[in-house]
Amino acid sequence: MIWKRGKSQAEPTTETVERAVGDPRSVFGVGAQVIVRLDRHAYPDSMIEDPIAVIVSSGEGHGAGLFAPATTRDPIWEVRFETPFFALDGSGPFDTARVRESSLAHAPEALAL
Repeated sequence: MIWKRGKSQAEPTTETVERAVGDPRSVFGVGAQVIVRLDRHAYPDSMIEDPIAVIVSSGEGHGAGLFAPATTRDPIWEVRFETPFFALDGSGPFDTARVRESSLAHAPEALAL
């Protein structure tokens, strides 16, 4: 959350308040440590673990991405992986990706970067 500086009592900025009102279901933000839950429908036997990442920016306005089809209405976040990531189909390595929010889970503290 973005906070104003120089006030005796911290208040959210207008931009933050508008975002919270516009998308009340969003529980993620820049700096959040997350696990990217991979869609394993096409590769059910894959032994690749879900990658750990940090949200670096909102992915909206960037178009479609590796894990974010353009048709989704789910919020999109751009993440940076802890280590270069190889996708289930063997493509990669990827340092960053745009991911649907529904594919993210908060990383437990033990896994945090």
